[in-house]
Amino acid sequence: MTLFPDDSRVPEAQKIIDSLKTEQARGNFSIGKYYEEHHKYISARIYYNEVVRLLIAEPNSLYATQARERIEALNKHIQPEASK
Repeated sequence: MTLFPDDSRVPEAQKIIDSLKTEQARGNFSIGKYYEEHHKYISARIYYNEVVRLLIAEPNSLYATQARERIEALNKHIQPEASK
């Protein structure tokens, strides 16, 4: 795509790349949920942050929105631990 931006296959390739990023975000979100359910809040936050990073071009997507909400909720659990 970088070398041949005018190639007729670029739009289809971009769709595939976007689909793969969404799938990767879904997987990271699931891992984040697993860690959150096991009270490993810092680990969960790492995976949720990765979801947000992967979907930076789609900040209003379902996974990105939910990941930001979970990060905000987790920060309430993590902050008190940092002051100990």
